[in-house]
Amino acid sequence: VVNKLLSIPFITRSAQRNAMETMSKRALTLGVNWNEHIKLLKSFDLETKLVELRSDTTLENIPDYYNSEFHTYKHGNRCFEAALDAEMAALAVHSPVFSPNHPELNGDLKMRQNYTNALCKQVNAHGLEAKDVRLIVDVGASVGLSTKELLLKFPNARVIALDASEHMLAVAQASLLRDGCEIDRVVFVHSLAETLQDALTSINIPAGSVDIVSLSLVAHELPRSATGKFLVEASRVLRKDGKGLLGIMDVDPEGEMTQKLLSNPLFRGLFRSTEPFLDDYLTLDLQKAIQQSGFHFISKLSTSPRHATYLASSY
Repeated sequence: VVNKLLSIPFITRSAQRNAMETMSKRALTLGVNWNEHIKLLKSFDLETKLVELRSDTTLENIPDYYNSEFHTYKHGNRCFEAALDAEMAALAVHSPVFSPNHPELNGDLKMRQNYTNALCKQVNAHGLEAKDVRLIVDVGASVGLSTKELLLKFPNARVIALDASEHMLAVAQASLLRDGCEIDRVVFVHSLAETLQDALTSINIPAGSVDIVSLSLVAHELPRSATGKFLVEASRVLRKDGKGLLGIMDVDPEGEMTQKLLSNPLFRGLFRSTEPFLDDYLTLDLQKAIQQSGFHFISKLSTSPRHATYLASSY
């Protein structure tokens, strides 16, 4: 019923406006100055960064799904409007994840740290320490929130921040500079998750040499076919000694809190109006898809009351 209603343009637009208004109001209650945030990022000469990061090859191969309207933005993720809003939107959306009745500004950070802690524990289970990790690919890096936590957790690793949106990467570079991160350890790559191996080959990284491939809060934004292609690519690029690690963190379709929220027609409508591939993700057996792509599935862990981490190793 919800999907039928959202097929009506007027209702979709109304739901999208309500979703944005909800985020904006929540940000205000958290003390977040959205406009000042955008003003600061714009001071980093984003247009120049955009030109430097843009890949003509990627632009020629952008799939239709990625150029469609997304997250209320007409041009999806490939615009500065979406990129400049992304961090504040994440803080607002994830603020009630751990305390629904008392939203907290660090909800997003706590969730991402739980995820990188899970990655680190699995690295330890493979007989390695965090300092031994040398190469990580952050697929769908967006504006760098996940990249930043990977840099902090794995102090000797080079992190490939890969995204199909050159606008997101430009803002990611500015955000990491703003936060004083070790930007020299980051390589920004404008490419698709579905062509991961080709992207790495273009920067002289051979197949089978990556320690960790991370996909953080991206799977629910992809059509199922794209997720399948990404998994195959991830299997190709990871080291093959059983210590290569795949980490996926996303909404937990089976989580009690997720099911409770999605049973609310209003919430589901708001969520679905900004996430066109949500149903594809919610009905995907991600563990099975991972195994079918050549991985040894290790575990599914709770990352927040709404999110889960999926871990698998390559062999």
